Amino acid sequence: MDENVTLIITIAVIIVFSPFFAKLLKLPTTPIEIILGSILAYLGFIHDGHLFEIAAEIGFLYLMFIAGTEINLKDVLKTPASIIKRVVFYLSILYAFSIFFFTLL
Repeated sequence: MDENVTLIITIAVIIVFSPFFAKLLKLPTTPIEIILGSILAYLGFIHDGHLFEIAAEIGFLYLMFIAGTEINLKDVLKTPASIIKRVVFYLSILYAFSIFFFTLL
């Protein structure tokens, strides 16, 4: 039980203080949250467990939400057709190689 309380307090501290560090270092908040989480996990404040898996899933969804709010879809729609063709070609090559390698396993 004590480990769960430490985990919750550590995550809360990261969430509360990351904007202050981000402003101080003039960096986006999301990388600061990742860096602080990595440092505190290395120091042993964040441990593996059932509650950690739930917190990790919520944290991942939160980071994806933040990343989604920073994307301007109007700029994406203005992408030239030549770049879109290259992206589709690149993704199809990656897909083909991944299928090939997974069938070998």
